[in-house]
Amino acid sequence: MMTLSNWRVGVCALIWVISTGVNADTVEVEIVGVEGEIFENVKSYITFFQKTVKLDDNLPILTKRQLPQIDLSVQQIQRAHRLAPQEIRQAVKPFGYYTPTTRPILRRTEKGWLARYEIALGPPTLVTDIELSVTGEGRDDDDIKTALSATGLAVGRRLSHRDYEITKKTLLESALASGYLDARFVRSEIRVQTEQHRAEITLILNTGPRFYFGPVVFDQTILRSNFIRRFLPFRTGDPFDSSQLINLQLSLEDTEYFSEVDIETQRQQTIDQHIPIVVHATPNKPRRYTAGAGFGTDTGPRISIGTHFRRVNRRGHRYRADLRVSAISSSIHSQYQVPIRHVTTDQLALTAAVTSEDVGDIATDQRLLGISRNEQWRGFQRQLYLNYAEEDFDIGVGNQTSEFVIPGGSLSRLVADDPLFPRKGFGLHLDLHGGLNSLGGETNFLQGFVSLRSVWPLGEKTRLLVRGEYGATNAGNFALLPPSQRLFAGGDRSVRGYGYQQLAPVNTDGDTIGGKFLVTSSIEVDYLIRGNYGAAVFLDAGNADDDPTPTLKKGTGVGMRYRSPIGMIRLDLAHPLDDDTGVRLHVSIGNEL
Repeated sequence: MMTLSNWRVGVCALIWVISTGVNADTVEVEIVGVEGEIFENVKSYITFFQKTVKLDDNLPILTKRQLPQIDLSVQQIQRAHRLAPQEIRQAVKPFGYYTPTTRPILRRTEKGWLARYEIALGPPTLVTDIELSVTGEGRDDDDIKTALSATGLAVGRRLSHRDYEITKKTLLESALASGYLDARFVRSEIRVQTEQHRAEITLILNTGPRFYFGPVVFDQTILRSNFIRRFLPFRTGDPFDSSQLINLQLSLEDTEYFSEVDIETQRQQTIDQHIPIVVHATPNKPRRYTAGAGFGTDTGPRISIGTHFRRVNRRGHRYRADLRVSAISSSIHSQYQVPIRHVTTDQLALTAAVTSEDVGDIATDQRLLGISRNEQWRGFQRQLYLNYAEEDFDIGVGNQTSEFVIPGGSLSRLVADDPLFPRKGFGLHLDLHGGLNSLGGETNFLQGFVSLRSVWPLGEKTRLLVRGEYGATNAGNFALLPPSQRLFAGGDRSVRGYGYQQLAPVNTDGDTIGGKFLVTSSIEVDYLIRGNYGAAVFLDAGNADDDPTPTLKKGTGVGMRYRSPIGMIRLDLAHPLDDDTGVRLHVSIGNEL
């Protein structure tokens, strides 16, 4: 028999109750003897918690809070107290405790009422026999066998209703995913011998016949049949799996070829367990136009306009063109995209771009033609590219011109729990490219770059953001490299406290000319103060130099954060720790990864 000294207090919950009189009484509900998930289940069963707490539905979802009910009398309090022992008994059954004892106490206090429930769970009910089997056509199916072997039910264990329900759900879902659409339990029961604290479990699943994907018809007119059928994640004759239909629907919607996609399974027309599929796809508008404006302390005010041809022809080709203008640069960028191989993720892109930039001591005009293959590869987004670039620039020694053929490749991966406001995740990017003198370049060079950004939750409203990057360049004659192939640090997304591309080697005239190596790092903690508004503190470090291990320049500061529909808006005040230039304002918008 348990004594009070052995009981463990789970939680004491204060609940405000307003009586029928003018003055408000309070009821302090104390649950003793259980903790963890058992305590939470007990709390969910007790009438006090159900009657005295509700959600005010008139409040916006982000400000909903618990409020007291206003119609409980003393008689209702006493009735709720009388019901509590039976409610506790029902609450602990799912955990295998069928013979608990509860000592209920209700008394007046100076503040109102105290309702105390001292619970002794008693001996657990143990599983003494299990009959777990599959009959029908799918009894030898490997996926169903795997689900069967993964059950948490076992002889000798404490009875758990949750394990029982999970086993039922897993078995049925594996049968449905394998094409056994008529699967059902012909017997499912738990038999409990309360006095003996024993339980027997029986689960018998009959899979019925297996169904398969039948012919697929696409109800659309804008794309060639042989092209749109490449989106199918299954073949006719594969076991029917509804999740594959969801994947097909999402893939077609993501292409922007269609404004709406509806998939119809014609079960009534099934022939030999093959189910016909009809995909109804409503065409999207063939073109989309965009316009935008923004501001960043690196670029100043900026505007952009663009057009996107969602489909150029019936083979699904796309074309887009964008014009961007800011205080320091302007560019025209166009790209023709051809879906290849896995049409949902892979494409061949032909690119043409003209860029003019004037930053600090550097002025440059660049013209680029390129071709790239973009595809999914082992969990990464891989890009293999070949660019031809001409660049006119002045980097402190007068006008120069460079001409390069640049082959290269990159790997990128983004994993996040929320693409716009991640609380946990990381982004990785690697790039390696070079130019060869034999291909028409001014000098040989090879450049590599790696960047890693990560976000970690520190609490319900607090995040830790860490980033780091490293770049290295090997050139036969570095003086002949254009600015686009040199490395710089400083700015909103680099080392705050310093100007955009301010950190780099300088020539004899004091002009910033860029370096061969780049290192930057940052650690930041942000906290949502209220709603979408928050604050942050940070420490950045980095530099660009001709030494593989540059001397790091550091900046620190505080900032304000706002979660906007277009991403996090960041306003930072940063002070350079290795410079006397004072506090610098940084404004930026976008995802942290």
